[in-house]
Amino acid sequence: MTKMGSLASGQRRRSTCVQAVVEYRLEFDSPQSGFNRLEQMSIDGKLLEILCCPISKSPLARLARSRLEKLNRSIAAGEVDQIDGTVVSEALSEALITADDKVIYPVIDDIPVLLSERGIGTTQLQDF
Repeated sequence: MTKMGSLASGQRRRSTCVQAVVEYRLEFDSPQSGFNRLEQMSIDGKLLEILCCPISKSPLARLARSRLEKLNRSIAAGEVDQIDGTVVSEALSEALITADDKVIYPVIDDIPVLLSERGIGTTQLQDF
């Protein structure tokens, strides 16, 4: 096969893959599908069973919706810092918390961000 023929073949395969992803998203994101992406996006329970805090090795659990809303109000007020001192500027749609309730880790695009410096200490939060 010529170099040009190989390149064209690779572009066709990539184009087919992109088309398949677009069709999948259109099918499942359409109102007719009955599929609500926001309700379906969440960490798998089996994955959650094996995740732990990178600092204390404490098990993690999903942060309850009421506590997540309280955290997001504090974030909106500019009152929340990560462990590394960086101000948290964006609201979280999901988060994990250690079993001892000391550290919160964000979940971004269904991926738990378990970096010690990205954790949020709960002692800075009032009535949490």
